[in-house]
Amino acid sequence: MPRKVHVSVLGIIDPQYGVSSFEADSFEVIYDSVKFNISIQDTRINVGDVPRLSVTGVYLFDSTSFQGHIEVSDPLNDVGVSDICIVKITDSKYGLNSFSSNIVECIWDTIQIVEGGASESSVNTGDEVSVWFDAEYAYDSEPFTEEDGKLFINGEEATWDSSSNHWILSVSSDEPAKISYSVTGITDSQYGLTVYQSETDEVEVEWKITGIPGFSFYAIMLGFLLVSYTRLLRQKQV
Repeated sequence: MPRKVHVSVLGIIDPQYGVSSFEADSFEVIYDSVKFNISIQDTRINVGDVPRLSVTGVYLFDSTSFQGHIEVSDPLNDVGVSDICIVKITDSKYGLNSFSSNIVECIWDTIQIVEGGASESSVNTGDEVSVWFDAEYAYDSEPFTEEDGKLFINGEEATWDSSSNHWILSVSSDEPAKISYSVTGITDSQYGLTVYQSETDEVEVEWKITGIPGFSFYAIMLGFLLVSYTRLLRQKQV
């Protein structure tokens, strides 16, 4: 406990001359410590981010504000949970190094894209396909749903489907094409996370011309031109 101690000279021993009379000034010494209180703004943050803390400190003896600097424990660079505490203080007023503090807990997290697919991978031009992805919080594997935020596929906002527990985007193409789909963004209103990573491959969907599966648009056009040219040559020969 902090305390003030009055220090004075009570007596002397002079082995050389045996003098016992003396004069001495007295003084006071304060034995003190600093008490800190830490509060954290966000209890779950992006992996690698530094948590936003509010720290107050007072000298226990007289409850005046601490003057100096503090160092806290390092943030995590991987998904996980850790205690945040003060590890060192620099007291610019009295040079104290004794302190006490509470400890707060923080979770470092990211959103993972764990699975993806499509209702069909090869369809006729003009047909509609449902592309879907599943996402979850990496720390506790809790699903990332519409209650937590938004998810974007190829830049377009997907729709949460509670019956299948998928984020779904309906897509189509009027021209022959093979298009890859992936998650391109998230908005986390639950914890404010901005970092996400994918553990699944891109989803590919191919649109083909109706009735001629397996042939590209350009191959079909080339064949049409060859047939037309052949017919024209035959007409000239006749």
